[in-house]
Amino acid sequence: MNFNRTPFFLRTLAIDQIERKLYQLLDILDICISGLDGCY
Repeated sequence: MNFNRTPFFLRTLAIDQIERKLYQLLDILDICISGLDGCY
């Protein structure tokens, strides 16, 4: 994906989506670490 030709708002949306996914993953990992038996 060539970000130089991507409209600014699309770039912002893409970054927002990636950040949300990262935070979701971190949440899941945090839950797994804090309660290993409750890890799905």
